[in-house]
This record gives sequence, structure tokens and C-alpha cells, in this order.
Amino acid sequence: VKLGAACAQVAQESNIPLQDFPSAENLTELFRKFGDVKTIKPVPSSLFRAAEEALNTDIPVLLERVASEREEMIQQGIPGADGLLKGKGSGHNEQVATATEKGAPATRDSKKVSPMSQA
Repeated sequence: VKLGAACAQVAQESNIPLQDFPSAENLTELFRKFGDVKTIKPVPSSLFRAAEEALNTDIPVLLERVASEREEMIQQGIPGADGLLKGKGSGHNEQVATATEKGAPATRDSKKVSPMSQA
């Protein structure tokens, strides 16, 4: 199976944009470093589901908590609080808002609790 075709199949089956995969050339070079690719064990689908849950649910919840606590700290006048979450020119608060607008839980009181959201 060609790497490009394999990536396309995985992308389709896993609902992952094909653009998120490295190029076939980069994958080929990576596999060369591993040696015999037959020794690479497949990743269990349960691990993929857990990662997907973390990315789609748990991380947006954590980002919202951090943004909320940052706002509380700013309101309390805690020095340096306004610098929290500020990256190199990127608006992290806008990313949190975008995540919640896309259907991510907006509160901590989500009925669905995963191990990551209990942290």
C-alpha cells in the first residue's frame, strides 16, 4: 500500500483532514528511521477515541477554565494576570470562544466526565 493512499484511507475512516497528515515524503523518511515497518504495532482504536475526546472536549473545557480564572485574577487586580494566556501575537481567548462556539462544552458541569476533565 502506498503511503499517500494509506493516509487518505485513515483520514477518511477517522474523520481527520488529510492536510493534518505529513507528506508521503516525510513519512517515508520517518519510516526509514524506524527500520522494518512490520515491527510497528498498530495503535488501539480506544487510544484514538481517548485522544479525540481530549482534543474535542477536555482541552476546550480546560482552556475555558483558565480564561475564566484569568479574568477573575484581572478583576481582583492581581499583578501580571493580564499577561496570562497571551502568546506571540495570538488571541487565546478568541480560540476558547471559537472552541465553545463549535460545540465544545462551555461549562465545567458537563454530564459527560472523562479522566482528563477530572484533572
